[in-house]
Amino acid sequence: MYTDLIRMAIISILIIILALMLLDPFMVLMPGSMPMFVILLLVVLFAAYSIFIYREKARDERELINRMAAARTAWLIGAGATLAGIVYEGLTRHMVDKWLIFALVATVIGKLLAGWLRQKSN
Repeated sequence: MYTDLIRMAIISILIIILALMLLDPFMVLMPGSMPMFVILLLVVLFAAYSIFIYREKARDERELINRMAAARTAWLIGAGATLAGIVYEGLTRHMVDKWLIFALVATVIGKLLAGWLRQKSN
């Protein structure tokens, strides 16, 4: 249990570091083709992180409640951050990047489908 938690924390930290490295506006940290390598690493680490999330099992009701609360909080933060990006771009650029719209729509549809499938299976 704790080793999985430590592995997941390490992968999370690496994903955050790599994502922040991609924000380098002056290309000081990553000259040339380095961003492509960082994107590849980011995708691989995200896949590993997804496997940890998918295989996570609750052993009792308390862990199940904690897991559900964490999932709701993560969804709200992710959707809220995407919505904040939409609002910011709309107010500053008067044009919204379509990927932000796609991301918000995908999270909302994913949440609806997951809830519907869980209800259907129970």
